[in-house]
This record gives sequence, structure tokens and C-alpha cells, in this order.
Amino acid sequence: MTNMKHLYLNGCHHIDENSIVQIVKSCSSLLDIGLARLHSITDEALTEIAHGCLHLLSLNIAQCYKVTDKAILKLAEYAKTLRSLQVRGCRDVTETSLHRLRLRNVKIDVSNKEFEDHSYLIKRLNVQI
Repeated sequence: MTNMKHLYLNGCHHIDENSIVQIVKSCSSLLDIGLARLHSITDEALTEIAHGCLHLLSLNIAQCYKVTDKAILKLAEYAKTLRSLQVRGCRDVTETSLHRLRLRNVKIDVSNKEFEDHSYLIKRLNVQI
């Protein structure tokens, strides 16, 4: 398992954070990690990913509601090879932490598809948000 390059666990609700940490610790060559909609993921797991995945290029943590700016700052500090980050629906991730990644030209997806789908209607009805 140490040569694994891609880990996609998007939506696997039965995987707990400790399991993710153990996988990351034994697979330091991961390039691409998908953890979207894993509601058990916290800043601690992302800190392990930042420290342990030295070649990480892409990370999807969309709708991981327990993730905060603290984890994003760790990624900015330690995940030097990161090129793409998906954080849609991460309510406690702000531009304050994302700015550090943007300075390195990391592609960041913060789009909210539900909002985008309704934006045309909102503009047409001249609704203020």
C-alpha cells in the first residue's frame, strides 16, 4: 500500500478519521486524495496529510464541515506541491487561510453549485443577498 498514488473515499461515511490518518501515514507517496462529504474529517487529519503526503498535488475536502482555517494554514505551510484544493461547503474555511494558497497559484474550488444554479434567477428578480 505504500506505493498508492490515489485515494478516493468521497462519500464513504463509514470511514473514520483515525483510519484516514493510518492510511496517510503508510502511504506518503499519495498524489491525489478525495475525502469529500466525510463529515468525520477534522483539522487533525488534514494536518497529518499536510505533514505526511510530501508529493500531494490534489485534495478534495468539499463538504467536510469540521475543517477550519487552521487545517488550510497547515496545508499552505507544509503541502508545498499542492496544486488543487476543493473546499466547497467547508463553512469554517475563509479567504484568510485560502489566500496563502492562492499566493502559490493553487487552484481553489470554493464554488457553491446550489448558489450558482440560482444566481441567474436572483439577478433576474433583482434580489439582494
